[in-house]
Amino acid sequence: KIYQTTSFIEFIKNIEKNELVIACTVECIDVTISSILRGSTHTCISILIGPEGDFSEKEINAIKTNKNIIETSLGHNILKGETAAIVATALIKDSLNKC
Repeated sequence: KIYQTTSFIEFIKNIEKNELVIACTVECIDVTISSILRGSTHTCISILIGPEGDFSEKEINAIKTNKNIIETSLGHNILKGETAAIVATALIKDSLNKC
């Protein structure tokens, strides 16, 4: 499902307890989507893409302290939001097909 754009705070408030959120951040460089999903049994996976310039320090702290959110890298290139969403979706689909 694709939902309407929502604020960061609203998104964090609405994370379900069985949901895995994959946060694509510029800061994270060594965790891949395939390593996150390897052996995963999650049936509800969401993608969190930051704004241009990446997440704020406050948002990064919220990401790091939420047990349902795992940071990941989309590679060494910084992608536009629209492109990042497509790449992240393709990587998740590819990883799940290999499981």
